[in-house]
Amino acid sequence: MDANSKHKLWHSPKTDTRGRIVADFLSSHGLLTINEKDGPTYSGPTGESWIYATAASIGVANTILNWSVSEETTLSDHKLN
Repeated sequence: MDANSKHKLWHSPKTDTRGRIVADFLSSHGLLTINEKDGPTYSGPTGESWIYATAASIGVANTILNWSVSEETTLSDHKLN
């Protein structure tokens, strides 16, 4: 989910308003964040941030064995997860 939001649920050191909105949405729809504390999902001129959440239903989340942020270089300042 590309919401450019920060919340401790996806390991951001800070929580912002958008992060609270996204977290409330996920909770109200029975979704879990599956981010591991793997590192920032954005790296750019303003620094690094944990601004992307990967969400899944409980059933799907239980089948995911490994979640990580890719170190692969892209044409974007956003990292793949």
